[in-house]
Amino acid sequence: METNPQISHKGHVVGISEGKALVSIASVSACASCSVKGQCSASDMQEKTIEARLDGQELRVGQEVEVFFDQSLGFRALLLGYLYPFGLLMAVLLVALAVTDDEIFSGVLAMASLLPYYLGLKLSGKRLGETFQFSVRKTSREGFKSSLS
Repeated sequence: METNPQISHKGHVVGISEGKALVSIASVSACASCSVKGQCSASDMQEKTIEARLDGQELRVGQEVEVFFDQSLGFRALLLGYLYPFGLLMAVLLVALAVTDDEIFSGVLAMASLLPYYLGLKLSGKRLGETFQFSVRKTSREGFKSSLS
């Protein structure tokens, strides 16, 4: 039986409530691990908190865990958040430009067409939230200290 590839990050539990765990992970840019990052202002490292399903597991605050997300859902999120709106923007821009021959009006109309799209995403947030969920699993180490503390 083949499993779906997953995107995962290690973190630690900062809170637990109603079958969900709040997990703090270190979000590191590609340059944050570079050996010359002190010479450059491009490096960036932030701590982010993610809500993940417990799926019946017993976890405690401070415990090291791994949060994961199916890679196929990551691609779906990419489509909904970037590729579909870009396609909509370009389609509206090209059609409006062909019909009106007014570049400013076409550009404003194309940008305005994104408002109902993103409003629709916002209104379907509960349904999307049920689809796009992180899960959590214990790691082998028991304790974990944040690298940013």
